[in-house]
Amino acid sequence: MFGGASPDELDMISFSAMAESKSWTITPSLKEIREIMQKVGPEKTILSIDFRQPYVLDKESGLLDAGAIFATFGVSDAALLDVISGRFKPTGKLPYALAKDLDAIKKQDPDAPGYPKKDTLFPFGFGLTYP
Repeated sequence: MFGGASPDELDMISFSAMAESKSWTITPSLKEIREIMQKVGPEKTILSIDFRQPYVLDKESGLLDAGAIFATFGVSDAALLDVISGRFKPTGKLPYALAKDLDAIKKQDPDAPGYPKKDTLFPFGFGLTYP
């Protein structure tokens, strides 16, 4: 098998579930992220998540408490630091909606784009653009 989660863990796409799984890898670990957030304060924490697929930012993980969350799609560390430091004005929009929880994904109508508003954490096209 090449990369990715094992077939029996494919539906473990929330960060809390991935942290408990055998085949998913979060780097740094969810435990380390939580320790850093506790040490410096969640509001001073900037998370960069490489979205290779839509993940569930579940409340139990604590990631939603971060001061900023960057959804990256393979961007270089240098480019990310240019945005964080203000050297470059970011532009970007989500190419898909993010569900509030795993249940929203399980009950989603597969023929409909996105999720009902009550099940959506961030809608398609969510993002920031600086003038």
